[in-house]
Amino acid sequence: MSKVVMVAIGVFFPIAINATAGVLQIPPIYLDVGKSFKASRWDIFRTIALPGALPFIMTGIKLGAGLALILIAVAEMVGAKSGLGYMNLERLETFAVAKMYVGLFTIALIGFGISMLLREVERVVIRWKTDA
Repeated sequence: MSKVVMVAIGVFFPIAINATAGVLQIPPIYLDVGKSFKASRWDIFRTIALPGALPFIMTGIKLGAGLALILIAVAEMVGAKSGLGYMNLERLETFAVAKMYVGLFTIALIGFGISMLLREVERVVIRWKTDA
């Protein structure tokens, strides 16, 4: 449970900071227009704040995913008896460097897969974003 809490706390802040930055960068004129049309708080959130902040939120999620992978490996090195982090630390201590690199490569492949998955999610969720 402590490993889960450590990862959750470590991932929370990049996402929260990016979400806050995303909402703060929305031009105030957009919020004023919503208020002028007597939009409810929910409508302003749904149609102005969330779409405006979504690219920042997705950036925070991507940063959080990378950080989560690192934190999981570190948590397994420190306080677990199984997992890739534990395996890498054990192989390092027994000088089985080739097998340690297999573990590192596996972690890298998992990270690459998560990155590709999040890129596709971002492409679907943020349809209006153009990659230059």
